[in-house]
Amino acid sequence: MTSLKASRMFIGALLIAASMAIACGDAEFMTDETAVATNGAGQTLVLSATPDNLDVMDGGAITILLELYAADGSPIEGASIVLTATIGDLAETALTTDVDGIAVTTLAATGKQGYSIVVATYKNLQAKVSVDFYSGDPGGGGATGGDTTTGGGTGTGTGTDTGTGTGTDTGTDTGTDTGA
Repeated sequence: MTSLKASRMFIGALLIAASMAIACGDAEFMTDETAVATNGAGQTLVLSATPDNLDVMDGGAITILLELYAADGSPIEGASIVLTATIGDLAETALTTDVDGIAVTTLAATGKQGYSIVVATYKNLQAKVSVDFYSGDPGGGGATGGDTTTGGGTGTGTGTDTGTGTGTDTGTDTGTDTGA
């Protein structure tokens, strides 16, 4: 990795940390979700969501950070990136990268619970992350062992889901689902 690319990624990490401090009052569950996609030409799209979970009762928003780099690690300025989300309201759905190859927007809670799949698309590159809009304690009655399912949501991984709730678990769980 070139020092230019490393410094730009560090700047991105600082933006994420700053948005975490502003956007989420419960530091105990403050994590992020990041996806990286690279095409045959070596262009790289980085999509981050911070925090990756939000209590719908508290309101607020998740910061969505996009970074776009050329094969040599230099930022791609002026690129149009399209965003979609299955739950929540995106402040912007069409973003343009700045001189540092970065674009930022937010995904606001709408009161609806569940996992929102956020997809960023740039030409033939696509990156997606999953964020959790929950009500109450995100750690209570949830899944363990890497399973992101909480009481009937959508998830992947292995583990045991002992959450309660209604819905269909469409994940690839290899554990035992005892949710109602």
